[in-house]
Amino acid sequence: MKCFWLLDLYLLISFFTTAQASDSSGFETFYRKTISSIKFPIIIKVPISSDLIFVKCPGNNYVHDNENDTFNSDTSRQFTPIYISTDNDKVRLHVINLRNIEKDGNEITCGMLHLFSKNKTIRWSYKLEFTSIAEVINKSTPFYDIDKIDTKCENYSYKTVNYYKISNEMILEGLPKTDEIIKDTIIYSLPLIGLEENKEIVVPCKILRATNKKPTIELKNYKNISIVEKSKSLYYVKKVFGRSIQYTPLLIVPSDMDVSKFYSEEKISICQVKYVGENTYKNGNKKSLKDNTFSIYSYGIYEISYFCDICVEGKNIETKKMFFFGPEEDTEIYEETYNIYPKQLLTKYPSCSFNTFSFAYLLKMSFNDESIYIKNLTKSKTTSGFVVKSDSISYNKERNPNGILTCTYQGPGRRFIIKNIYNPIDIKIYGINKGPSEDKINDFWKTIYEKDVVVVLGISYHGKRKEDYNVMNYCPQKRGTNKFGTISVEFLQYYNPRSPQTVGYVYQMTNEEGKLKYVTILHFSGWQIHKFPEYIHHTLNPLYEEIKGLTNKRYDCVLLHTSYGPDSRIFTFTFFSLMVEIMEGMDGTDEPMDIIDEVRNIINECYISSLEYILIQSSLVEYFYNKRILYGIASRIRFVEKYKMYLYNVFSSEKDMNFEIKEFLWFCRIMDLGKLRNICRQFTRIGSFGPQKLAMKCKRFYKIIDMPDKCDKIRDKSMPCLDAFSVDCYNGLSDITNYDTFINANSLTYRISYDEKQTIILCQVSLEKIF
Repeated sequence: MKCFWLLDLYLLISFFTTAQASDSSGFETFYRKTISSIKFPIIIKVPISSDLIFVKCPGNNYVHDNENDTFNSDTSRQFTPIYISTDNDKVRLHVINLRNIEKDGNEITCGMLHLFSKNKTIRWSYKLEFTSIAEVINKSTPFYDIDKIDTKCENYSYKTVNYYKISNEMILEGLPKTDEIIKDTIIYSLPLIGLEENKEIVVPCKILRATNKKPTIELKNYKNISIVEKSKSLYYVKKVFGRSIQYTPLLIVPSDMDVSKFYSEEKISICQVKYVGENTYKNGNKKSLKDNTFSIYSYGIYEISYFCDICVEGKNIETKKMFFFGPEEDTEIYEETYNIYPKQLLTKYPSCSFNTFSFAYLLKMSFNDESIYIKNLTKSKTTSGFVVKSDSISYNKERNPNGILTCTYQGPGRRFIIKNIYNPIDIKIYGINKGPSEDKINDFWKTIYEKDVVVVLGISYHGKRKEDYNVMNYCPQKRGTNKFGTISVEFLQYYNPRSPQTVGYVYQMTNEEGKLKYVTILHFSGWQIHKFPEYIHHTLNPLYEEIKGLTNKRYDCVLLHTSYGPDSRIFTFTFFSLMVEIMEGMDGTDEPMDIIDEVRNIINECYISSLEYILIQSSLVEYFYNKRILYGIASRIRFVEKYKMYLYNVFSSEKDMNFEIKEFLWFCRIMDLGKLRNICRQFTRIGSFGPQKLAMKCKRFYKIIDMPDKCDKIRDKSMPCLDAFSVDCYNGLSDITNYDTFINANSLTYRISYDEKQTIILCQVSLEKIF
């Protein structure tokens, strides 16, 4: 049985009236007037009760005074293509959408009237005057059963015609079908008064607006979803982690009619919900869904809502439902493997983050046999070796402990466990030094011997530049024994490396006790500081392969150097080597910037530029390709699985966005984050001057501020200009006694390579009075 609710609301019909009598012309304005006495456009005041009206125009067979007169109907763009005419097409009622009038201008044209007797053509036009467009949805009668509505105009004997409008503002004739009605579909009923009486404007006698019951929210193709928490109406949807799945919310009306499309054009909102404690939820910001779809890559809790300005139940009603998109099993175990390093290099403490998941909170943490509930730990900040540090808890009893760290996260009705396994791995030790001066060669060889250095790698630029004039000064190339302090060194043979830009030598070393050791020394040329190597493919990969082949034992030490101390070339090679070794030695991968950050904690000033980051990334890709890591379907699957594990922590705490965009942004982050950290660290070393220091170092600046005829040279008096680095507007030289040539500018000079500098001038935008 079809149910309906219909409340008839009859609109007050108001017509423009100047006289009660009619004329054969059929137009009220021309009553007892000749056409030549009428001034066009005719001004007509429109009664505002609807945004859709009838406007009366002559038809092609219209005659005013003389039967030889002719009229050519040629309506302007404001007219809709819909009209009704008399049988002989003397007059027409055109349907006008006043919203189009508002956009395109309120002067409309019916066509051209040619007066035969006067051989004159008149443009028949109206100028409609109205104050504002009627908000018909507030003046309409709600309905949702098309078969039960009444479109007749009561109290009038005239026949009525019906038109309807859907959301796109297109006016259609007749009545809509049930299955094409959507919310706010408007039906207009207009009486045909204008065809029989001299009325130039006709407004609807009844307006109906499609309204329905408050909808419920469901997900397309997901039926019988279980509820995990009744108090919050939280529903559970199983999904696979690491696979982007698109969901489509639907607004469903409980009805025995086919009204599935009724709310299909409505805007649905979504917000991410954070599960911060037992039965405690925190809503994020709402946003409207584009195309009413959204995608989820990881897991998460989301609230989907719809605001109904008018429903059958009343006005301004909100309906909402929360969904938990979680794992297929009640308990999911995720293993994240970390490596530990020998001799306290690149140390790590096992830790659990509070913010790893938005859909689960950290409940418990344990390492081997020791465990603690977080609610107990947060009270004291430190218990049994577990310490709260900003947004994480770490196990600090020992560095690089060997064991299993278990972080237990509690989700709504589900429990999630992350296992972080710490295992020692074989990793080479990279020592970083400067090439020895003439008086330090003995100490250099002593270091090689005592530190058990297996390979020495020196990097230079062709040996022609001033910086590299003595890069090989410590390498004897003649057979026989050479004495360097207490260390005896004997040249054994040349070594043939893989890279054509590298030369190699093999030496035998003994101390005073006669203990024998060997070292291979490699010298790579063709790489300038802060620039790409001349031959990129002959650099990082072949050098790494060379050293890897020469260092087979655990803890084998490699010494890296240039002539005047470690520079970006040394650190570029070190970072690349560490990344490869960690990625090869683990079951998963690590974040490259974490590796670089650990190195910087040990060695100060190990900064590299964005060019060198690009070199590292491209060389890593080349390494994967050369090693056939991605060759074959099995290898690719293994790599993809490792990569998913690598991204797990990265993405799980992030709000969901388009996955392709997220992957690109994170690639950019890996490329740029190290450089950003570099800049931030330098900022901490830059001191700021106090008022007294500024007064001493910016004497000319403060002197000019007090000069009425020159103070306009300074736009912003809160930005002092240092005397030592100031720039004059004529000769560019700083003269602190010359106030006429002053501009508020400082120069900043910095070195970009060994013998190249670059200068930046920082100045305020000039005023005319400056020059």
